[in-house]
Amino acid sequence: MYTLKPKMHLETGLVSQSPFVQGTPRHDSNASSPAEDLTEKERAPPPEPTPLDFPRYGPNEATRPLNQRTHRHLSRLLIDIKKPQDVSEEYIRTLNVQAERDVPFSDLLPEQSRQFLHPLQPDASGKPDLSASVKDLTTSNGHPMPDEERFEAIKKELLNDNDDAFREICRLSPRSGREKPRLAQTRRFWTGLERMSQFWDTSADQFYEVPDEITTQNKDTQSDPAKSESKGPNPEKSEDATNPTSTDPKSEDAMDVEPTSSPVRTRLVYKGRRTARGSDMPEEQRDEAVRRFVEIIAWPYHCQVNTPNVPPRLAVGSLLFPVRHSFYVGRSPQAYDAARKGILEGPLVGLQCRGETRFRPATAAAAASASAQPDQSKGKIENAAETPQPHQPEVLDLIREIGAMLLFAQERAREGTTETRPGEGQWYTTVPRWGGGPGGEVEASSAPNTDTPVGEEKRPPAEPESSPTTTSSRGPAERPLHKKPRGGGGGGGGGGGGGGSGGPRRMTMAEKWKIIQPGPSGWDRKVTYKKVGKDERSEFDDIFLVSSLNHHISLLRLPVHPDYLAWLASPSSSSPPPSPEESAPPPPPPPPPQHRLNLQRTRWFDLFDKDDRVEALNGLWALMAYLMRREGNSI
Repeated sequence: MYTLKPKMHLETGLVSQSPFVQGTPRHDSNASSPAEDLTEKERAPPPEPTPLDFPRYGPNEATRPLNQRTHRHLSRLLIDIKKPQDVSEEYIRTLNVQAERDVPFSDLLPEQSRQFLHPLQPDASGKPDLSASVKDLTTSNGHPMPDEERFEAIKKELLNDNDDAFREICRLSPRSGREKPRLAQTRRFWTGLERMSQFWDTSADQFYEVPDEITTQNKDTQSDPAKSESKGPNPEKSEDATNPTSTDPKSEDAMDVEPTSSPVRTRLVYKGRRTARGSDMPEEQRDEAVRRFVEIIAWPYHCQVNTPNVPPRLAVGSLLFPVRHSFYVGRSPQAYDAARKGILEGPLVGLQCRGETRFRPATAAAAASASAQPDQSKGKIENAAETPQPHQPEVLDLIREIGAMLLFAQERAREGTTETRPGEGQWYTTVPRWGGGPGGEVEASSAPNTDTPVGEEKRPPAEPESSPTTTSSRGPAERPLHKKPRGGGGGGGGGGGGGGSGGPRRMTMAEKWKIIQPGPSGWDRKVTYKKVGKDERSEFDDIFLVSSLNHHISLLRLPVHPDYLAWLASPSSSSPPPSPEESAPPPPPPPPPQHRLNLQRTRWFDLFDKDDRVEALNGLWALMAYLMRREGNSI
């Protein structure tokens, strides 16, 4: 098995934005001194705000069965990727993806979790008492199920006004007539959201004109002679002042003419939160805000949001294709020792944040906005049936989401299995290279010298160790092999090292080259892979992903069948390479349901909108209640 390393792959994507942007320095929420109120600071206007744009990829017909022929076709497509622009709609058709967007939580979530959805607008009968249904339930890791009071406390904090919460985060006093909000469980989320507001929040934008100070100063200087005299003495004027009989005909004529008033020049100034464009925001700030939002929902269920410790790679036959993977939600184990070591079980839910802001060309986006009329405040597209063919950035964004969700499906399917490292059991990881006969230049150069103690080597005295000519003239085995002792102190003999070197001898490149072992592990040692929350009555494993673009989030659901994972990981090295006529296989009969990927997504929820925050909280809360249920409890 080998790792595919294209020039630009889906993990890196387009050129990342620089983390250094112009604007006011970010403040620390733990600082003792209050931060500056940007909404009251008059300054030069920032760049124009970044327009909101979302991918609008619609349904697609899945028409290809999963066999060896389509697997070879998929492998060839992945190998041919050299840059993100190479990804086309053919990848989606090969994966048998059917996409559906703007699905409400009541239809997207499993049926067993829908009773945990809180009504956004309670009817006259009142809100149902959900605390009675969960007070006797426990989670799958042995903790009590969070009650209604915990949900209402988080909901109350998320319903705070943005300006009031931002002033509390910046340690500013509340505005007159406003109360100081209480941010106990959501403080870290509000901190990340306040940093995002310096790039995206346009609600406090004020653009107005003021007189230009430079032009006003010059005009005042010309109209007031006293100001001009203060700049320095004028010999002619001083002479005229001492000789009152001297007259100037030009000055007398000028006094008869009335001064004309010239128009006052103005300049545009700005008050608000923004310091730069949204497209210039460092991606780390979006990652932080989304992570903290999911954390306030995962913590009551004794789960944690963590970053992957190994590079995320999707196994497609013998290829390890890199995908984008930001965070994952894992369950804390019941064993105290394992929980203390930071080991998590799962993954339960994945998180993927992306920094792209444009998914259509400028002309196409203007035409789409005129015909489709997108509701950017709610992230929902109206009249989506008339949407034209998807553009390449939309297809690339969808492939990134599918790649991350398929990786989560492969990780959850590792439950009860052991890892087979790349090359394990093969001849090239067990037999010495090229026959492995004794002797030769490599073994001779790496052998220690009997005249020199272990840890040192003889070096020409005329060539210093740091000289560049020394590095180029000696082979790798002639370079220094010892490390400096950590404890300070030089001399002395102990440890059989001699020459003041107490550390072990460093391995040379020749010695590393002779090591025979399988490839690096692709499994995270801090994760116990389990299908946490899977419905045992169904053959499909539901994969959930929290996707984030701009300052919005959306929840995705992808049921994956074991037959699909078996086809995806089937070896293709023993199969003959595809012929040119196989590059576009003819359309076969429709595949069975287990050979398709039916992707569903909710609308985009705006994190700056309090109603959207509460609705997203409601859906993710019900999802965590479903995934963390204990088998045997009826919920």
